[in-house]
Amino acid sequence: MLEAYREKAAQITEFIDSLREGLLPVLEEVKEATGVSIELADTINELKKRVEENKKVVLGVIGQIKSGKSTLLNAIIFDGEDVLPVAVSPQTARLTIIKHTEGKPGATVVFYTKEDWKQIKNEAKKERAPISEIISEERGEETPTEVSEEMFKRAEEEFEKERRRRGSKDTYSAMVEEAKKHLGNEIESLLGTKREVDWNELDKYVSAKGRFSSLVKYAELLYPHPMLVDLEIVDTPGLNDPVRSRENQTQKFLKDADAVIFLSSPKRFLDRSDLELALRSLKKACVSELILVPARLDELDEREYREFMEGIVPRVSQRARHAAEEWGWGTLAVNLAEKWFAPENTVPVSAMAFMLAKKKLGGRDEDFYSDLMRKNGWPVDNPEMLMERSGVEKLKKKIEEKIIARKHEILFAKPLSMLTVSVDEAVVQTERKLKETEDKLEKAKQGVEKLRNDLENKLKEFEEIKDSIYDALEGIEDTIQREFLDLEKDVRVHVEGPSEIHTPWLFKGSTEAELTTEIQWAAEEAFEEAMNSISRRCMDIKERIWETLEGIPLQSEQSRSIKKELSALVERLFAGLEKESFYTDKLSGGAENIARNDVERARWKAQRDVSDEIKERIRKARETMYKFIGRLERRLEEIYEERRVDIQKLERDLDKHERAKDEIQKRLERESSVCRKLWSALDEVKDKLADMKRVLNIEEV
Repeated sequence: MLEAYREKAAQITEFIDSLREGLLPVLEEVKEATGVSIELADTINELKKRVEENKKVVLGVIGQIKSGKSTLLNAIIFDGEDVLPVAVSPQTARLTIIKHTEGKPGATVVFYTKEDWKQIKNEAKKERAPISEIISEERGEETPTEVSEEMFKRAEEEFEKERRRRGSKDTYSAMVEEAKKHLGNEIESLLGTKREVDWNELDKYVSAKGRFSSLVKYAELLYPHPMLVDLEIVDTPGLNDPVRSRENQTQKFLKDADAVIFLSSPKRFLDRSDLELALRSLKKACVSELILVPARLDELDEREYREFMEGIVPRVSQRARHAAEEWGWGTLAVNLAEKWFAPENTVPVSAMAFMLAKKKLGGRDEDFYSDLMRKNGWPVDNPEMLMERSGVEKLKKKIEEKIIARKHEILFAKPLSMLTVSVDEAVVQTERKLKETEDKLEKAKQGVEKLRNDLENKLKEFEEIKDSIYDALEGIEDTIQREFLDLEKDVRVHVEGPSEIHTPWLFKGSTEAELTTEIQWAAEEAFEEAMNSISRRCMDIKERIWETLEGIPLQSEQSRSIKKELSALVERLFAGLEKESFYTDKLSGGAENIARNDVERARWKAQRDVSDEIKERIRKARETMYKFIGRLERRLEEIYEERRVDIQKLERDLDKHERAKDEIQKRLERESSVCRKLWSALDEVKDKLADMKRVLNIEEV
């Protein structure tokens, strides 16, 4: 057997050397080109280490908490003796490693490290603390601060989910309290240490009521059993242990497990929790062999037992495969479900029946289980039949045939499977990286296209707006010129003279004042009427300007913004053209004998003054409007310059994105080249792996 092992080991060593020579340099190229680091070297080293060591097979006993793992091991290893604690609560379950010894039984217990214990105490604090305090601690804040309702609700949901997973009890808090209660000031001195203990002291460290149990991370038991010569058996706390530190220990252990015994209760045989726990954990661990044990078979009555053995066990493979397919766990999970959970791998067991047959219970426990199992139709009074029906001997034989006899194949199977998974993961990683680069390239192309379209649209709109507004300004200028020419022609000033003049004047001074006032009033009325005409004409001009502005095609936010600014300028212009008061000078002359001709001359002078003022007002209004046109043109030039700057920025952005796109294109070409080279090399590795597995008689999944 040793010679056969050496022959196979030589073949694998040759395979390892070829991997190192052909694959690792390509991985370096991939890392340099893509930045993806594919850690196959560790897997290859692990494979070589296993070949050189010829170590024992690590057999894990796993399942959900309280599935009967410890009771089963007490039956198959310790001949029914209550060595491992049974019926323990999840708070005190411990990962226990059982190893062979030629000497007397003994044990080594390993305590939590200080870092482990710090994390456990933090978790205990979270179990009791208000959620707002926990959030503040996660943020690193010294004092609790207010959090948003949304954040509070999200945190509350997460903590409630974790508490449901643990169950109703505050598991971490219970651990800490138990340790303080039993150990007090000894805790600090025990953390990070290990201790060898006698067999008869084991209960203190791993049992439910043990003084040190809350502080024990795991225990190693030494026992002289023939099965342990080629095996190390690990009793796990449970894959759904409510204490994360213990579940993490189980998950970490599974990375070293070569094969497992998976326990499932016949009352809820291979439910979703079972399958999810098994396939999730064991698939990652690359476990090569599995023995399915429906444990605690004694809980079934005679009818249930018959239905289970005749109806469920023969169809276990279809049941597991169908569930994996229905829940969408992927092709590998479906294949593993069909391979692992097969009738030929299934051994129903009642460890309690074995113990009754061996008379290992005694006292009230024996009476209780005897009555219960007798009620369920078990042959309690016939030890030989009870032993046969317990299934324990069948399980021992299955372990011998399926695991111990195939030790070397199993030892080689795990690293080869790990290598297969690593190769597949390398393909997935590089494909994902290429997809990311392709997505970046596509995004860059879309960005370039969008920028190009934006630039073209802005240039087109810019020219259209510019032409439209300049045409509008020309129209406004023509309107102003035409309207003011018409205004100058149409506005006529007429100042009415006094209706009665009495001569000779008896009171020259008072008469002259009255005449002057009357002529002034007439002049003001004439001014008012002329200004009203100007105002009406200005309103007409304003309406014409508004009509011109409304006629400009405004389709974008940019053009609407320009129109809004022009409209504001128009409003300010016409607000400044409001009419002003007008007063003529007091008549002067000093004539001693004022006659009608003098009055007429005064009226004419007032009319001339009003006409001159109106003409000046018209001139100023025309100049103001022309200046307004000039201001509009200058502002438009400023706006156009701003738009030109925007367009130039778009042009620079477009050029930058074009260069970035070209760089991504080149990177994609480089990555594609090295990935194709890697995939070709990995295809060769897969072929060699398949050949190697055939040589070692390892089944492909």
